[in-house]
Amino acid sequence: MGRNSSATTAVERRSRLKGVLSKRTGDIAVRLENGYTIFTNHLAWTDARREVTTNDAVTITGNGLEVKGRGLVGKLDVEEFQILEDVHVEIVQ
Repeated sequence: MGRNSSATTAVERRSRLKGVLSKRTGDIAVRLENGYTIFTNHLAWTDARREVTTNDAVTITGNGLEVKGRGLVGKLDVEEFQILEDVHVEIVQ
């Protein structure tokens, strides 16, 4: 029982993890397996929902696109990201 109990507690703690990455100058770069990169100066994540968020300016680049805007909600499991406002999309070479 002691062993299973400890493992369950570790899993429960891990599922509640939250964190914030922040830079005063420059951007944090998050490179995704699908070839896109997210740039922002502030990023919060919640393990339980496998989600990243920011209210700050954000740029997503990759596969011939550059998408800029403010605010982001990203679901890491499905690599699905939504920029929340002032969205601009540019096709780049």
